[in-house]
Amino acid sequence: MRKVASSTVWLACGLLACTDSSKGDSAGAAGGDGGGTIDSGVRQRPPSAPVISIFPPDPVTSDDLTWQVDEAPVDPDGDALTWFVAWFADGAPATDFTDSVPAEETLKGQVWEVRATVTDGTYTSETAIDVVVIGNTPPVAQALLTPESPTTLDRLRVSPSSIDPDEADAIGYSIVWSVDGVEAGLTGLDVDPSSTTEGEVWTVEVTPVDPDGAGEVATASVTIENSLPLVDSVEIGPDDPTTNDDVEAVFAAHDPDDADVLTPIFEWTVDGSVVGTDATLSRSLYRRDQVIGLSVAMHDGTVEGPARFADSVVVNNSAPSIVGADLDPAAPDTADDVTCIPRGWSDADGDVAGYTYQWTLDGVMGSTSNHWHLGTSGASAGQTLTCTVVPDDGLDPGAPVSVSVTLSAG
Repeated sequence: MRKVASSTVWLACGLLACTDSSKGDSAGAAGGDGGGTIDSGVRQRPPSAPVISIFPPDPVTSDDLTWQVDEAPVDPDGDALTWFVAWFADGAPATDFTDSVPAEETLKGQVWEVRATVTDGTYTSETAIDVVVIGNTPPVAQALLTPESPTTLDRLRVSPSSIDPDEADAIGYSIVWSVDGVEAGLTGLDVDPSSTTEGEVWTVEVTPVDPDGAGEVATASVTIENSLPLVDSVEIGPDDPTTNDDVEAVFAAHDPDDADVLTPIFEWTVDGSVVGTDATLSRSLYRRDQVIGLSVAMHDGTVEGPARFADSVVVNNSAPSIVGADLDPAAPDTADDVTCIPRGWSDADGDVAGYTYQWTLDGVMGSTSNHWHLGTSGASAGQTLTCTVVPDDGLDPGAPVSVSVTLSAG
């Protein structure tokens, strides 16, 4: 109900006529046959037409429609006025509505009309009319940007969605990517990780579009975080060490963040126990048959990346060695019994010394013990006597050592 003057009764009526009880009482007081409406014998005059409008004046499908009085009607006789209001959609009566029309009852392109008259009980005013056409409601977009905490290894992807109250509209999207506030020239759904750098702020703008135009832009942003440095390969060198060998880490690594400076982190184990953190592991820290393990991780100055493990190796036996050999006597003749004496035995594994021997006279094989009785060898003065000694720890032979002398006459 709307009121603009105390003498006017404002009723929101449908297409059916409304009656004004106060008007009926006034007519009865005038006397006559009960149907007259003359005040004090003066001929009654009709009320003026109201001026009305629909609000909002340019509605879209998301707006409720209401009508409002822009200029109130006037009854020259001061009679109470009764309103009749009717809505029409595309020319057809919409009898369910009086004061307002809910947004969900309207469709894009519909023509909605409101008509209003007033009556003083005898005369009815001219009809006041206002008409609007329901316009398009722009779609509303959302932009889901994943992952939430990307690194330079991650592909950025936007998943656009939207709501369009004009359900028949087909929706598309305009996508624009920018980095640190500058357009990147990318308009697809995703961004390849090769395009991103640690510390950059990437923003995507998604604009929904229907046949009538674009809706409000939805934006989402993420900051590219530090990527973990990675070890590509790691090996222990040599891969068949002996107790005479130091071992070293042989590895390759990279960091997706090109500007980062990498520091390797080593962890050596022997039979499962950590024994070193340097690039090289000293042979003094392991023995024959022990198992050496190695892991390498990289630190980029911010975080440590995942460790990579090398194939473990088993420490092999080290062959023994000797410094040299001597003959006794040192200057034998053809009749002497000569002994070959090794010297300077060394074995990294602490094995008991063992030797093999080979004697020759001018290159012809002779005794294989540590001595040779030349009197029975058929030796002659001037021949070259040689003893070759090979150190042997029972597992591996070492490098041979030879000693030679020229025989004198017996």
